[in-house]
Amino acid sequence: MKETGYTLVVISIIWWIIAFAMKTTVYSFDAVNNIGLMQTQTIHIHTSLVIFLAGIVLIGFGSLSDLLGNKVAPIVQQETKTENIITNLESSYVQEFKKRYSSYATEKLRKMQGKKAGSYSEEALIALSEILKERGE
Repeated sequence: MKETGYTLVVISIIWWIIAFAMKTTVYSFDAVNNIGLMQTQTIHIHTSLVIFLAGIVLIGFGSLSDLLGNKVAPIVQQETKTENIITNLESSYVQEFKKRYSSYATEKLRKMQGKKAGSYSEEALIALSEILKERGE
């Protein structure tokens, strides 16, 4: 960010010098200041100043991020840690559910289907959902 800021500052200074070097006079019988050329010069000067200010802001924020460095990262790490905790809790609930109801539902399905574990049809899955509804889960 700082490098971009320095680049913008250099470009704006060059642009500012060129804008001040612009000719704003025209010659007919005498040298006359042309309002249109003066306005163009003013626009270029203002544009270079805006770019200069943008470069200064980028340099400032780049320096600020260098100063803070690792102080901003723990906030992001805390958010990530919280998301990981939530994900772990969800997965632990799923594992607990599987532990509680897997053997019960498997035995019930074996009796209903007369098949080995792992070869359940769509009907078996419907039966499993009915069993869980019966138990109020």
